[in-house]
Order: sequence, then structure tokens, then C-alpha cells
Amino acid sequence: MSKERKIRLNYEFLRKCVSSAPVTPMLPEMWKHILSYISSRYLSHPLSKPLLPQLYSEISSSYEDTIRKTTIRMTLVKPSVSGLDPEPPLYLEPLGLDFSTTWRDRYDSSVRTLSSVLHVTHPVMPALLSLWEQQNVKHLVEYSNIRSKCPMELENFRNMILLDVQHAEEKLMNSWYSKVISLFSGDDKLVRNKPQEQTETFYESVSTLIGNQIRSLLTNTLHSFVSIFDAANTAHLPIFRLELCLEDDTIFFFPSVNDFESAIDFIISTISKALQEVGQIQVR
Repeated sequence: MSKERKIRLNYEFLRKCVSSAPVTPMLPEMWKHILSYISSRYLSHPLSKPLLPQLYSEISSSYEDTIRKTTIRMTLVKPSVSGLDPEPPLYLEPLGLDFSTTWRDRYDSSVRTLSSVLHVTHPVMPALLSLWEQQNVKHLVEYSNIRSKCPMELENFRNMILLDVQHAEEKLMNSWYSKVISLFSGDDKLVRNKPQEQTETFYESVSTLIGNQIRSLLTNTLHSFVSIFDAANTAHLPIFRLELCLEDDTIFFFPSVNDFESAIDFIISTISKALQEVGQIQVR
């Protein structure tokens, strides 16, 4: 038997003796210390109870295996001979996420922070959207039946449109906007215990949402009004009564093209300025 083989066999025998020696099991204090890193919410959960013994078994086995490896390395010196298996590392880095510290508190804190600054998640926002959907208003004034009221004078046409806009505006203010105001009648509860800056940004978000709803309504109304003058839209094209006038050897129509342009511009301007009484929801 060669000297190198004899050294290898002696080392393997001694290694087997040391590894088979009894190992002090993991102390209960160690197990309690490990459990302290787990949230009490999970420890008390019914589904966690059958998992704790399995967790203890895995940790205890890993602990004893590490103690054996450490004892071998501290007791024996591995000889520099061929034929010996390489020693595995004493400790392997855990795979996956790092749960060395609890994350639930940080998660809850992040959720609270996002909820305080992400105003779209506030319950009043979907309530505002729901109130608007309940109105089911696509246009401030409906022009689909305008041709059935023709022919008419230009002045009558302008006055009719302006009155319809005024009545629709009053109806919307008395129904939809009154319900919006009621949502904020107890606004001290909406942003309770919030900093002044967050309170202001919250009401700015509310005002922006209301402004977008009104802007969409007025835009649709203007598009609908302009569409009735489309020559291809013969079903809704209005008919106006014109007068053929003779004055000082001059023949002209009344009202003139400029009169029509001025009337239409005035109507468009009036529609654009509708619902200006809807004030911003402000901090009181």
C-alpha cells in the first residue's frame, strides 16, 4: 500500500468517526429567536400550524449538518493527496427572496403612503363618476329635431338655442351638481388627519375630474351643433326664412351672411361658457 493511499484511508476513517459523533441539538432558545422574525399574524394563522413542525425539522437538520461540517474542519486537516472529494461550503446562500427581516410593516406603510397621495383611489372619485353616469347626458342641448321646427327666423333660431342651453344648464345644476355638493357636505371626514398640502391636492384632483366631465359635455355639444350645418346632413339641416330686399337699386338678402356668422359665433361662445357656475371644490 502506497503512503498516499494510507494517508487518504486514515483521513476518511477519522472523518467518518468525527461525523458520526453525537451533535448537540438546536436549543429551544434558538428556535424562539428564529420565530421572532416571523409576524405574529402568520404564526397565529390556522394554516401556519402544520407548517411549523416542518420548518423546525428543516432548520434543525440544517443546523446539525453545519455543526458536523464545522467540527470536521476544526478537528481534522485535510491532506493534500489525490482521491479525496472536495469539501462543500459550510453555508449556502439562500435562494429566492430575503426574508431575514419582516416586510409586512413596510408594505402596509407603503400602501398607506400611496393611498394618501394617489387621490384617484379615494372613494369619492368613483362616486363622482357614478353621479355623472347616472345623468346619462351626452349633449347639453339636442339638435336632432331642429329641422322639424323650421323654417324660422335667424333671431328666433338664436334665441331658441340660447334658451335651450340655459334650461339644460339649470337642470344640470339642480340635479347633478347638487348631488356633487352633497358628497362634500361633510368634507372634514374626507381628508381627515391629512397634511394641508395633501388636502389641497385632493380637492384639486376633484376639481380636475369635474372639469373634465364638463369639458367633455361641452365639446360634444359643440360638435353636435356644428354638425347640423353639414350639407350632407340633410335630415337635420336647418331651414331659415330669408327676405329678398330691394334698396336703391340694390338687391340683397336679409339676414346677410355676416348676420349668420355673427349669430353662430355668438351661439358657440355661449355654449363654451356654459356651466361656469360650477365652482371648484375648495378647502374650507
